Amino acid sequence: MKRAPEIVQEGEWRLKEGAFGKDLYHLTHSTLPPQLAALTGMETVDDFCAARNAEGRGVQKFIPYEELDGVLQDGDMLVMTEPHDVGAMMMSPEKEKKANCLKQRGWHAEIVYMGADGHYLQKAPWHNRLIKHDCRNMRMHPRYSDFIAGIYRVELEKDRAYEAALKAEVRRWVEIFGEHKFPATASQFNIHEYLEPADFETPDDLRRIAAHLIRKEYDQIQMVTCVQWAYQVLCLALNVPLTSKLLKVLGVYEAYQENWAAALGYADDSLEPLNRVPYVPYAPAETLQSFFNTYAEGVSLIEWMGKGMALGALFGFDMNVLAGKESEGKTGVLRDYFAEVLAKRDLTVPLRVPGRPPYRHVMPIQPFCEVRKPSRPDNMRWSYVATAVNGDHLVRA
Repeated sequence: MKRAPEIVQEGEWRLKEGAFGKDLYHLTHSTLPPQLAALTGMETVDDFCAARNAEGRGVQKFIPYEELDGVLQDGDMLVMTEPHDVGAMMMSPEKEKKANCLKQRGWHAEIVYMGADGHYLQKAPWHNRLIKHDCRNMRMHPRYSDFIAGIYRVELEKDRAYEAALKAEVRRWVEIFGEHKFPATASQFNIHEYLEPADFETPDDLRRIAAHLIRKEYDQIQMVTCVQWAYQVLCLALNVPLTSKLLKVLGVYEAYQENWAAALGYADDSLEPLNRVPYVPYAPAETLQSFFNTYAEGVSLIEWMGKGMALGALFGFDMNVLAGKESEGKTGVLRDYFAEVLAKRDLTVPLRVPGRPPYRHVMPIQPFCEVRKPSRPDNMRWSYVATAVNGDHLVRA
């Protein structure tokens, strides 16, 4: 069996030996369970670093929280990263731990935007509360003080001024999307919170949601997790810049004037929407393939199913997690779903249940996955920026 190579640390800072209770190798690598080790010939895998260098080694740029202002931009996503060994979770006898492996290392995500004082803020739901915090002061907050925060950025690859203006619309949308409902258990199949279905995949979907939010019709907005809220805010900013021209097209100019204009103003009418979603929320098959991409790189979900292999045996947990904790009556739905994916050889097929919207979802780990290997070839490019930690864990290079 081979071991994955050690990672490379770049920049001015290095993680102290023993930070987060582990040496650097065991912090940044997971031990593969026997079924995946046999498939890949690997004993360990780097599931911590989204970016890699030319030699294929994972790359990390650690910085203290206090330096976040120097690297952040409007619209960046902060993905909170678990220090846990995911392979050990897969081998756990506890069903709940096994099911949580689908999250990989990501467990929470927030959106970043510049505040009125010129410093960057982070914001996201924590269950039923929207929490806003100064990024520089994470170590001073009991909730954030020892988080590992990976920073990920969608690259519009447009004129820089246009890109900055669109992303600055995040500052308005975090205020407009000021009320939300957080799922105690997901509504689609009563499944884990992190698999709550998303209600958008196109710019038209986002314009529909925007109109409800501008009118303060919050009861028309589907429940959202932390990352769904954060990613939806980003997509709204890119696709519904709040110009008077676009608001009139959407038929919500008067509602915006009444509810928001005094506090938020308008974007310049020359600012055109992107008309593109950076990546479509993942269908269940895309989520499973992204898991393969991290823990069994090069293995195709479709090819594996085509050989008649059992997915549950390979992943180490019951596939019914995709159909809910109370999965009675849903097994047939899953069977038919995977049969359709295999027949069409198309991972983007959404899971459909009569009377419910097509099932796709957003997870905190997805920006990481998009850096590693985009779920679709026409997705927008994402980049890894840096990883912020409590400065007590760092020493200068």
